Amino acid sequence: MRDWLWSPEEVKDTPSVQRGMSLAEEARIRREGIRLIMEVGTGVRADLKRCSYE
Repeated sequence: MRDWLWSPEEVKDTPSVQRGMSLAEEARIRREGIRLIMEVGTGVRADLKRCSYE
């Protein structure tokens, strides 16, 4: 599980930041990605519930 935890120094020194992206922009893109994953997961769960009742 250690691969999922980053120190503050590691978060500030990602490849994107090294190539010039701001921390704020990277954080915004991460939030959008998380939102997408949550929406897809919610949609899949809804489809599974519907299929199990038919």
